[in-house]
Amino acid sequence: MTNAQISTARDTLVRAIEFRGPAWTPYLVDCVPDQLAGYSEPAQIEALKQGLRDLGVQQTGAGFRAQNLTVNVVPRETALPAPYRALEPDEWVDEWGVVWTCREFPRVVGHPLEADWSLLSAYTLPDPRATGRYDEARRRLAANPDRYRLGHVWFTLFERLWFLRGFNAMLSDPYLYPDEFNELADRIVAFSVASIEQQVALGVDGIFFSDDWGTQDRMLMRPDDWRKWYKPYYKRLFDAVHAGGAHVWMHLCGHVVPIIGDLIDLGINVLNPVQPQAMNVDKLAAQYGGHLCFYGGIDVQGTLPHGTPQDVDREVRHLFEIFGRYSGGYIGGTSHSIMPGTPAENILTLYTSLRDASAAG
Repeated sequence: MTNAQISTARDTLVRAIEFRGPAWTPYLVDCVPDQLAGYSEPAQIEALKQGLRDLGVQQTGAGFRAQNLTVNVVPRETALPAPYRALEPDEWVDEWGVVWTCREFPRVVGHPLEADWSLLSAYTLPDPRATGRYDEARRRLAANPDRYRLGHVWFTLFERLWFLRGFNAMLSDPYLYPDEFNELADRIVAFSVASIEQQVALGVDGIFFSDDWGTQDRMLMRPDDWRKWYKPYYKRLFDAVHAGGAHVWMHLCGHVVPIIGDLIDLGINVLNPVQPQAMNVDKLAAQYGGHLCFYGGIDVQGTLPHGTPQDVDREVRHLFEIFGRYSGGYIGGTSHSIMPGTPAENILTLYTSLRDASAAG
């Protein structure tokens, strides 16, 4: 970005989210070349890195980010697993008592409340107001006055519940143990509301939530059951964000079309990652464009790994056109992380096309 673009980064995102005519369409895309297995020679990875540098994509550690419009005021690392207590090699317990492993990729392998609901009475949640929890957030705020300040409540509710109870138990709990389910959900949401209050007091512009409710072609739960058991909790969370004058961002993978109207009713502002192989992007734009800001949509399952550079360029421009026609309403981005083995020429085309489409408005 130019110095002028950096100075207007926050304003541009706010205008896009609020449909107030940004001067250019923002986009946020990360790429970590070293993680893109499938290149047979180290020289291929280095060539991709150099190509990104030549395009002016900013390098942040091992990754590359374009455009670097946001700052994670409450760093995502504080919500992702951290080795509070090491166990066996590659295993640790996080502050929630959840056991993680990093063999191949981080995943949950131990659930502290899975054995029996009787464990709930003695279970203690982390302290959202613990001394030092937001020290890094304050530092990042001070260091990035012109960027959009994005707080996080990652693994918001659905994921936090199954981390604690186990996936199968969590799906059946509302039906078999409704009182216990609601007690645990209440406690998790109380933790999150307290965290939101801390973050908005620091001056964040938005709070990013995450819960993956969709498979490739349907939701994990009947929409009416979602409305009964989960929607009231999201209302409490979203209301806390709006009470602090901030935007609601939410990451929801998969086919979540049946509840998009509900999310709009609750006050969602930004929906990510918009997976075109799980949802029809043209129908989304026609039905919901202008009612919320879409963030993502560039196909990491099909177009990027298997298409031509021309296919990539065509898709980028199409998404900018259908979602961004409402005096805003679109943040360019991919439908998830760029997949291993994605051709370097497609990645470079992605960044070039985003730059050109953004400038075109």
